[in-house]
Amino acid sequence: MPLGGVDKAALNKMMDEVERVYSTFITRVVRNPNSEYQKESRPILVAAPDRPVLKNEKQELRDVKINGGVHMHGILLVPGRSRLKEGIETHFKRHENRYVRNNLLRLNVQPIQSDPREVVGYAFKSVKNRLFNCDDILIFPKAETAVRERSNG
Repeated sequence: MPLGGVDKAALNKMMDEVERVYSTFITRVVRNPNSEYQKESRPILVAAPDRPVLKNEKQELRDVKINGGVHMHGILLVPGRSRLKEGIETHFKRHENRYVRNNLLRLNVQPIQSDPREVVGYAFKSVKNRLFNCDDILIFPKAETAVRERSNG
């Protein structure tokens, strides 16, 4: 059943891909993500779906055609000390084949170089404008209670 013109199944697939990418990345940052001792060292990812907006520059047809142009924005916070031996942007470029597969066509990782409030506002504008709701926001790592509920239910 479409959610405001969005195919809910397609949105769920996108969310699954975000979770897959995070699950792959977290083990590159901490050796044992489930360890009580490494809990504070886990990266944090907050992601939300977004719709395409009219731009001055041309967009590729595949970007607009797939999922009606719906895509995900995320903000990734990584502790200064981690197992990574390279910058985050470099890591994702170097290991792109590990992340960009299955239903994921592209992954664009960039450092935040402007006002973080603007970046957050841009990433979550579709939720702010009520094109998506708060239930569509993904937060990783998941709260332990959510993990227990998912495994029990």
